[in-house]
Amino acid sequence: MFKITRTEQHGGFWNGNALVKEIETDNAEFAESYKGKEGYTVEEVSEPESELDSMNVAQLKKYAKEHGIDLGGETKKEPILAIIRATEEE
Repeated sequence: MFKITRTEQHGGFWNGNALVKEIETDNAEFAESYKGKEGYTVEEVSEPESELDSMNVAQLKKYAKEHGIDLGGETKKEPILAIIRATEEE
């Protein structure tokens, strides 16, 4: 994820409704095109941690139970997350 900011007073990015000074994009090629361009800064930012990512195993098991997700006896966090995400994508 990249954050591109217009540092000059005028200009920016059209978001469909208004001109904004800052945008976020996953498009590395687009972000790269603004690196070094006068009046813009580009920084790589990490994805915000999801609610599920911040849960421990016990919380994930409770979440799965509340949402009717069968974990098949899985006990480790990463496989549990994968099962929950795969189920919710269906």
